[in-house]
Amino acid sequence: MKYLLSMLLVLICFSKSSYSQELSETDKLFATCKVWGYLKYYHPKVAAGKFDFDRKLFELLSQIENSSSKEEFSRTLTDWIITFGKIKSNPKSPNENYFDKNFNLEWTKNEQCFSPELTEIFKDIENNRHQGKKHYVSAHQTSGYAIMTNEAEDNDLNWESKEYRLLCLFRYWNFVEYFFPYKYQTDTDWDSVLMESIPEFLEAKTETEYHLAILSLVASVDDSHASFITKQTFNYFGNKFVPFNTSIINGKAIVTELLDEALCEENDIRKVRYLQQRLFQSPFAKLIAVQEVTTLNKNKQI
Repeated sequence: MKYLLSMLLVLICFSKSSYSQELSETDKLFATCKVWGYLKYYHPKVAAGKFDFDRKLFELLSQIENSSSKEEFSRTLTDWIITFGKIKSNPKSPNENYFDKNFNLEWTKNEQCFSPELTEIFKDIENNRHQGKKHYVSAHQTSGYAIMTNEAEDNDLNWESKEYRLLCLFRYWNFVEYFFPYKYQTDTDWDSVLMESIPEFLEAKTETEYHLAILSLVASVDDSHASFITKQTFNYFGNKFVPFNTSIINGKAIVTELLDEALCEENDIRKVRYLQQRLFQSPFAKLIAVQEVTTLNKNKQI
């Protein structure tokens, strides 16, 4: 009898502990970022631009600071979502085909963060999501690429504000999440990028650290078209350049132009002899260049 009572007590304590499991600041911000982006592009009224959604995020961030358990966090999110109004039935036609390699809303069922009630709200938004012209995104007229639109600049905030830094992270991360077609090919899982970026943006003590956090985020898309260059990053990595230009020929970086001949001569830097720009305009340019580079390599002239 004593054994049964002891086991019952253990089960009750375990159940209470599991039910009231505390969430870390990173866990809450991770979930908040995903919820905010989801509503931004899916919720019928939010996606139509009916609210100042940046301000709504700032309000939410202050509210979740006091939410330590899953139940408190879910209640806070639920009450926040309800303020955007009732969702009308507006089902999407199931006959259209979509590219779905990036589509994954399984996170809305995360039992560690969200209550069953909140998960149902997410599902309702998905089933009756916004259709038609979007407020926060449009398509380029010729290429069809997604373009951010109506992203307000708040002159009252700067990098020193934690809310401002998180807004930057949330905006960029969610835009990639929903509109970057090659997201599924990135080296690092995009959710993992968010989890790693949150502390970097939170703990940035200087403007340079903040810019480096942005640079790390941008670099995580693994796309050479994505870049982030500022005075801070420029000074951090160095603002000096080599005094010559190169071209990749036969798998090697070959000096093709001297920008400062005196400095190059001082450091014994030479360019490929007789290699002129017109060679690169010929269909045989690569063959000619490779032959010349091979000859020069043998003669140690480069």
